[in-house]
Amino acid sequence: MKCCAMNEKIIMNNFSISSSEEGASLFGPKKDLVILDLGPAFLTGPTHYSFEMAKKHKGVTLYLIEPHPNFARFCKEQAEGYENIIVIQKAISDYNGTAQLKECNNSECSSILDVDIDKIKKSGWSQPQWLELSEKTFDVEVCRLDKIIEEYEIKQIDHIKIDIQGEALKALKSAGRYLDIINKGVLESSTGEEKSLYKGQSTQEECVDFLESKGFKITDIEPNDTIGVEVNIHFEKL
Repeated sequence: MKCCAMNEKIIMNNFSISSSEEGASLFGPKKDLVILDLGPAFLTGPTHYSFEMAKKHKGVTLYLIEPHPNFARFCKEQAEGYENIIVIQKAISDYNGTAQLKECNNSECSSILDVDIDKIKKSGWSQPQWLELSEKTFDVEVCRLDKIIEEYEIKQIDHIKIDIQGEALKALKSAGRYLDIINKGVLESSTGEEKSLYKGQSTQEECVDFLESKGFKITDIEPNDTIGVEVNIHFEKL
């Protein structure tokens, strides 16, 4: 989940990055890049690096795909004036249609899936109140990833980041025949069904099995929290 930030190394292989007192200094991409970021929220964590890179280099095309109206509005405001940063206000899953986005007390944990409160409380997570539902819901458009790829005529995906609160594997599968244009990426999953924070959330085993069956190599699996609830699965094309 976004409240447990993904590691910045998901883009290190594509960008030349060094640290400075002012923060990350971005020297430029090694080549023209196409990056898909599913679930950018407030442009923090690794999204910050790719966003700053796209602002500085027209050779980077960045697609920010975000269903939450507040986050999407923020992304659009920040991307104003940059033709190579495209904000798409939609949820990505394995179908085309509409759904209710259920807002949690921590808005970044909001999902079109139902929260599994019982498992959250059993998980030992220190802040279960983050995932308790607020009174807000939003009607959002849902579409498959292959529809986005076709609509925007995307020919290559150098990196894809999928952090969409339980729907990561469904989103990746929805690329369909366009899985072949994905070079590398990272997605978030639960460590197991008994620890899934959302009902119907994909598990680590399910994600790894699918990726390997489609010709991807798992390059790293890193914890996304301190109690073994979620992981980030890094992968690249063989």
